[in-house]
Parts: sequence; structure tokens; C-alpha cells
Amino acid sequence: MKKQVLYQNIASAAESGWDFTQRWLNHSDNFSSIRTVMLVPTDLNSIMYKNEIILSKMYESIGNMEKSQTFEFKAKDRLISIDEMLLWNGTWPDFDLETMSPARNQSFISDISPLWFIDSIDNSLTEPALKRVDEL
Repeated sequence: MKKQVLYQNIASAAESGWDFTQRWLNHSDNFSSIRTVMLVPTDLNSIMYKNEIILSKMYESIGNMEKSQTFEFKAKDRLISIDEMLLWNGTWPDFDLETMSPARNQSFISDISPLWFIDSIDNSLTEPALKRVDEL
């Protein structure tokens, strides 16, 4: 891996708040296999969804319906993406843009972050997700 790409991945991992966990590594025992920039993180998208909902409600409360609807549509689109792209075997692992599949076989607490941030999660998904937490 070129130094510039390595540094970009390291910087992205540090920015994520999950500094240097195995979550970002392709091979858990090899730090140079870091590939943060190739992963769509579930927790970040869940937080962005919640913020879009908050902004939509805030703009609605001050009468700016155009901006309210803009953020409402963004939130709906993000929710569809989270459910269609990230939901996998009862949890929401990060998505690997290179392989176009779930990022890893290992589970992380971030895999259930939609349960914290998305109020409209189908209750039938909660139990399988919580069973996966027990496996962590």
C-alpha cells in the first residue's frame, strides 16, 4: 500500500472515533491492511439519518417547509440505503465498496447502531440483532 493511501486510511480511522480497531483492517493482525476509505460505516449513516430527522423537524418548527422536506427526503433515502445495503443476517455490518458485500465476518457493536438512532426499525429485526450482541 502506498504511503499516501495508508495515511488517508489512518486519518479516516482516527476521524471515525474507532481509532485502530480491527474494524478497519482487512487482516486483523496486519495494520497495513487498513482500508477505512473502502467501507460504508453503519454507525455514521445511522447518526446522519438521525441528524437529518432532527434538522427536518427544526426547519418545520420555524416554518421553513422547503428545507424541512429536503432533510426529510434525505433521511428517507438514507433509511432505504441502510436497510437495503447494510442489513445482513439480522445486523447492519459496514459495507465493503470493493467487494460489494458486508465488510467482514467479525461483529462489532456498531453493527446494531440503527437500533439506537432509527426509531422506525421493524421490531422483528430487534431480537436477531440483540442475539448477535450476545455473541460479541
